[in-house]
Amino acid sequence: KKLNTATATDSEWLKAFIQYLNTAGYRSFLSASWTEIYQQIQQDVTDIILLDLEGIDPSSEMMAGLKHLREMNNLPIVALTSTQQLEPSQPLHHLLKEIATEILFGRPQSMGNLLKSLEKQLSQG
Repeated sequence: KKLNTATATDSEWLKAFIQYLNTAGYRSFLSASWTEIYQQIQQDVTDIILLDLEGIDPSSEMMAGLKHLREMNNLPIVALTSTQQLEPSQPLHHLLKEIATEILFGRPQSMGNLLKSLEKQLSQG
């Protein structure tokens, strides 16, 4: 089971979650760029993508990266975001609704609950 975790920021929480995934028996990748994500998808080393977008202002690079994911990918995508980012007036709103198989608001208090959400997406794919 392979999970690719993409983030635009260096997060202690995310590093801890990667370690949690590894302990749970998942091979996890923390990608620092869209190029890395695309390479891992093309090399078939990813089964699901977790996007940690909470609190990040969408740049043109992020929007282009998400659009490219939509075009090249049929993997489940779980997005962590804030409720403000998904207000209809926000640029991420429609794009995330299109590409994400599940949107979670905020980082869950329990890493176990997030793992269950990811496993649910894997079992449906």
